[in-house]
Amino acid sequence: MEYSLPLLTLGLLLSLKHFVADGPLQTPYMYLNKGQFMHPGGLIHAGVHALGTLLALAVTGICFSGVLPALIAGLVVMDFAIHYGVDLTKVRLTKKYGWSAMGTDAQGKPSLNIYNNMFFVALVADQCLHFATYVGIMAAFMAWGL
Repeated sequence: MEYSLPLLTLGLLLSLKHFVADGPLQTPYMYLNKGQFMHPGGLIHAGVHALGTLLALAVTGICFSGVLPALIAGLVVMDFAIHYGVDLTKVRLTKKYGWSAMGTDAQGKPSLNIYNNMFFVALVADQCLHFATYVGIMAAFMAWGL
């Protein structure tokens, strides 16, 4: 079996991108508003993910390997839409069923209050769907012949 170094590198970069976009780059404005449909906070958060995906494609050279720009644009937009939808759904489900809620800590700063272990099930499902998206992105390039 032959392995593609650009695709393996892409998988690693998408994983790192996910950590950075969901961790250090995610601001309270983003995570406090991801549960509101079309709120700029959630849209910006999904946009950070999409830009990170585009950057990963550029760093690996896939953007410059003769792949149709429409395919690249479509996959970046898909990453944006799926990330937005998954996050919106997770926040709404955990709130609807009382698994978690945003509150404040002793200093008055935003704090996630977890009330049920199902919150963690929803969180892990959310992460699995995000990484399945990355597998789909990689599969699209495999089908292209990279």
